Amino acid sequence: PDGEIPVGVEDSEVKRAFTVYPNPGAGSLHVSSPDFTRAVFTLYNCHGAVVLSDVVIKEKEIYTSHLQSGIYLYRLQLSNGKFYIGKWIKE
Repeated sequence: PDGEIPVGVEDSEVKRAFTVYPNPGAGSLHVSSPDFTRAVFTLYNCHGAVVLSDVVIKEKEIYTSHLQSGIYLYRLQLSNGKFYIGKWIKE
């Protein structure tokens, strides 16, 4: 309808778009998607500081053993301008 602004993305749409696993994880995490060819994965600590950033093409293992245990937020920026934000827990 006219005048409405979408404020979120349906969970089913996000689940089809990509997978970040394991969650919680320890020494590494995997980012994969059949739907995108290139994306930038950025991980933020609880203070909002970037702790790592990497380019993902279809699938990538990202090493996280240097990070402290805790809760992190990630942003996956797709080449088409869409982005997804989620939470990842480091054990």
